Amino acid sequence: MAQAFKKIIVNVAPESLFNVIVDYESYPKFLSTIRNVKILERKKGKIVAEFEAKVFQPFHYTLELEENRPASVTWRMLDGDFMRKNEGKWKLKLLKGKQTEALYQIDVELSRLVPGFIVQRLVEESLPKTLDEFRDRAESLATKSQKKSTSKR
Repeated sequence: MAQAFKKIIVNVAPESLFNVIVDYESYPKFLSTIRNVKILERKKGKIVAEFEAKVFQPFHYTLELEENRPASVTWRMLDGDFMRKNEGKWKLKLLKGKQTEALYQIDVELSRLVPGFIVQRLVEESLPKTLDEFRDRAESLATKSQKKSTSKR
């Protein structure tokens, strides 16, 4: 079992970051480990989605995600190739100046074939990169949006 959590500051309002987090089908465009996402079910803030990822080799997993706009997203794994557990959450908090404090927390357990220290290292090393990719996407989209609104004036 590997657990990790990290806080980052993102230079957008919580709603903007939340929109990036819940745009699951766009993950392959900006998350380096995600190859494909398919929404299997969506109703009243609950989503079931299948993810195809690649770290060392391709693998699939299905998550049930619960959205609480714009403050949090939680998830738990329903099924996975070699994962036994994947649970976590995003918590977003408005700071001054339209900045967001984002807390990302994850708890992952892989099959017995993968030693725990390797899982922990993977989680700890991939977490900062993943958060950077979310931050960069949210800030990039906000910048594009600002440029569009300024050019219309």
